[in-house]
Amino acid sequence: MDSKNEMTRKQFLVLTFSLVGTTAAMGSCDDDDGNVTGTGGSSSTGRGGTTGAGGAAGTTGTGGSAGTGGSAGATGTGGA
Repeated sequence: MDSKNEMTRKQFLVLTFSLVGTTAAMGSCDDDDGNVTGTGGSSSTGRGGTTGAGGAAGTTGTGGSAGTGGSAGATGTGGA
């Protein structure tokens, strides 16, 4: 037979949440003695990134094309 002292799962959950909720409410209503405020957080700037590596060297250029031959000289004039 069931005893009158047993608690159902629903009753257990209701009791548990009631106790937790009451405790949280009491904690938030705590008196602030002297109205002391908290200290501000600290702030700092970030560090700069590292410099990237230099690019690879360029390739050597190709040689120029050969020059063209000169034109023939003009014919000389005859003597007097």
